[in-house]
Amino acid sequence: MRYQKINLKNPEKKILQEIVVCLKKEKVVALPTDTIYGLSCLATSSEAIKKIAAIKGRPPDKEKPFLILVSSVAQAKKFVHLNNLQNQAWKNLREKKSVTVILPAKDGLAKELINKTGGIGLRLPASDFLRKIIRLSDCPLVSTSFNIHQEEVFSEMSEAAIFFQKRSQRPDLIIDGGRPKKNKASMLVDLCGEKKNILRK
Repeated sequence: MRYQKINLKNPEKKILQEIVVCLKKEKVVALPTDTIYGLSCLATSSEAIKKIAAIKGRPPDKEKPFLILVSSVAQAKKFVHLNNLQNQAWKNLREKKSVTVILPAKDGLAKELINKTGGIGLRLPASDFLRKIIRLSDCPLVSTSFNIHQEEVFSEMSEAAIFFQKRSQRPDLIIDGGRPKKNKASMLVDLCGEKKNILRK
């Protein structure tokens, strides 16, 4: 496991490259997001998704599968069905706050990310840093809170690095961008039906 500090406003190219190489090798990276810190991997890698579940100490869950992060609406449309009404509802929601939406999944991503009704949760992050990582990886990223199942989310990455050094299941790379500005997960809204269904505010 490697621990690396980063300036999110002006990230070094070599650190961005290290993150992308790590992801493309189907490894797990702890990344700062526009909400809480998250564990990430490529959304095409079943092996890495299973490793994230092992790190968190929870089995893959069809009731609440991990969400994905996309770099743009155009990228989202490659992996989910998105009609005009859903697109407008999603736009209205993300203009107000950080939001994860559930939409009907297309093929192309790991089956572990699809819920039992055929939906997938996705978010378009406000973070320029994250969107750059996704573009360089040329693939959506899995993202889930960086914590042990049912325990507090890590906010100090130096402490997280010490904690995971003692564990057999741990991220391959921890990126420390400082304390998160928001220590709360995103709003969660299901847009698969005719009406939006708010699952988490």
